Amino acid sequence: MTFISATALAIAFAWAALSKLAGYERWRGALGGYSLPGTFERVAGFGVPALEIGAVVLVLTGPLEVAGAVILALLASFCLVILSARASKGDRLPCGCFGGTTERDYRLMLIRNAVLAVPAGVLVLSGESGLIGRLGSIEGSDVVPLGLVLLAGGLIVWMTTGLLELPATRAKPSKGKHS
Repeated sequence: MTFISATALAIAFAWAALSKLAGYERWRGALGGYSLPGTFERVAGFGVPALEIGAVVLVLTGPLEVAGAVILALLASFCLVILSARASKGDRLPCGCFGGTTERDYRLMLIRNAVLAVPAGVLVLSGESGLIGRLGSIEGSDVVPLGLVLLAGGLIVWMTTGLLELPATRAKPSKGKHS
């Protein structure tokens, strides 16, 4: 379970950081939708991807309990920013987390962070070295569960996104004449 948790978090945080850096203007645009103070927004523009890369490095090099604690702290701070922005901006906020700029319901972003907190908690409790130190102990039987966990996580996020966006996409009854 530790290997699966560490791999899933390394992939998620690497994807998030790289997508922010590759689409930096998109990321800054999404970040601008949170009404952060000017200096804080500028620091967050580079700071968030840097912290995400730092989390990946910690997962790879260990110790995993430190990596898990850092990731839990990051997720908690992201949740605080989401809730703060929600108070001033409403239920839909820009999400630049994985390279997009789509506005999402804030509850979906909090659910995503809660889902990521579970494997981070596993790492905190693991007491093991990072993934690089464990490479020699990876068995073929570890790869299939990892793939299934990542697939299940992707499906859960996809289905939750669809469910939360459903009320916004429902057709409104027309006021025209009926034949």
